[in-house]
Amino acid sequence: MSVSTVQEELREFVEQLFDQAGGMADWSADADFGSALLPGEIASKLGWPNEEFGLAWQARPGALCVGLAGEFLDQAGQILQVAVPREGAFQAPSKYLRTDAMQEAIDDAFGWHNARVRVRGSEPVEVEYHIWTFQALLRSEECWEGQVSITLNSRSRAEIAPIDPLRAFFSLDPCAPGDIPAADTLAVAARRIQTVVPRAAAEFLARMDTRLGRDQKRLREYYNALLRETKTPSSRAKSPVDPTQIEARERAVKLELRRKLGELDERYAIDASLTPIVLIRLKAQSLAVTLDVQRKQAHRDYTAYWNAFHKTFEPLECSRCGGPGYSFSFTNDDVAAVCTECAG
Repeated sequence: MSVSTVQEELREFVEQLFDQAGGMADWSADADFGSALLPGEIASKLGWPNEEFGLAWQARPGALCVGLAGEFLDQAGQILQVAVPREGAFQAPSKYLRTDAMQEAIDDAFGWHNARVRVRGSEPVEVEYHIWTFQALLRSEECWEGQVSITLNSRSRAEIAPIDPLRAFFSLDPCAPGDIPAADTLAVAARRIQTVVPRAAAEFLARMDTRLGRDQKRLREYYNALLRETKTPSSRAKSPVDPTQIEARERAVKLELRRKLGELDERYAIDASLTPIVLIRLKAQSLAVTLDVQRKQAHRDYTAYWNAFHKTFEPLECSRCGGPGYSFSFTNDDVAAVCTECAG
């Protein structure tokens, strides 16, 4: 990619960035110098003395130096952090809610292994779905970076199939956020998203495993060859080799191999980080079905939600691992739901 192409992309990015922040940038394609304007409150939060300043490819007084090698990317990130909302609340259009017999539908959707479950009733309710998007970063011999999302029912904390509001609906109406704080679902989302990242980065992880296996094989082949040489007496030796010396050499080679393999493990170890970047609160009508679960003489109520987007029941949450599921056993005393894996 040529320098002129990179500069043109940077110039377009700057124009879009300042427009998104409520300001403007005036920078002709063939000019080395441009001008920009930011709202006063944003400029003051960033610690900039003036609302108006210049744009240039090279450092100069009173101008923002635009480029990939300097501080521009950090400064652009600060503008995005201050000026671009990270949370939005929207009302989804109404959808059809089923009204047929719920008992048969519940029995078809879920598996109850050691309890009797009866439907006590159902009613339409408004549910706010929290759609969290994280920036995931994996560092090893190489780096992988990507965005991963997860959708939670803020009432039940259950993870459901992804909802993309921007694609699912022709239009969305902004609304006031619900009563459930974002912090209540953030911890759940961060824990669950850890199962999503390996799937999203499967190609990267497979490549690191392949490279690690290749380097381990080379090391073992090299040090195994040294071991064979250590065990084979030299034909030019004038006297027999002391067996204790051979054993000492073998130990030294094996220790060195172990050390080298440990260094490889450290080099290919993966350091992961997750940063929440966007939360979309999507309010929608759902059907709440109240369940009476009886285990021996103990009873407990559960609520299953029929999702109008996916036209199916949402999973319940396991009391032990917190994972979503449709097949449960229940404990004797408090009738806590336990998924098949935890029960096994």
